[in-house]
Amino acid sequence: MRKICTICFCLIISLAAAAQSSADTVNLYEFIPNSKEKAVVHLMNGSSVSGTIVKITDSVMQLSVSAQNLADSNSIMGIAIPDIQNIKIKRNAFWLGMVSGATGGALLGYGAGYFSYSNDSEISDADNKEEQKARGVVGAVIVAAPGAVIGSVVGAIGTKRNFTIDGKSENIRKMIKSLWELQ
Repeated sequence: MRKICTICFCLIISLAAAAQSSADTVNLYEFIPNSKEKAVVHLMNGSSVSGTIVKITDSVMQLSVSAQNLADSNSIMGIAIPDIQNIKIKRNAFWLGMVSGATGGALLGYGAGYFSYSNDSEISDADNKEEQKARGVVGAVIVAAPGAVIGSVVGAIGTKRNFTIDGKSENIRKMIKSLWELQ
């Protein structure tokens, strides 16, 4: 009986220790980017570090930086939040905006060209249908270029890219929330 109680006591103690250690590692504020996002981190001591974001929590930011040694292609660098002055994130919003604008413009132009065509009574219905589709394609080509330009401008200036941290966890939490909203 004494052996069973000792084993049960040890089991309860080990489960309690495991539960305590896992409770300490839960982090509510964490950001792991879906795509490669490059960042320039300006530190409190005046230096800066450039790299690709691996992970951001409310206590540390991990960057993949180019290694000094040629054998290692990349190395992971952890930067404590109190050491960070500000962060500039370079997103691919320009290209995403351009593609979105061109797609939206092409669809809008096709629709405008297709529906603005009026039937010509001198040709057959099949030819009228082909002319209507051709006019839609011409409208798509004409409107896609300005749509791409407008989309790229909106994409380039529409996302917040500079974050002032000043070594405060509250500011990094705000940044993480806004990055989650942008994804």
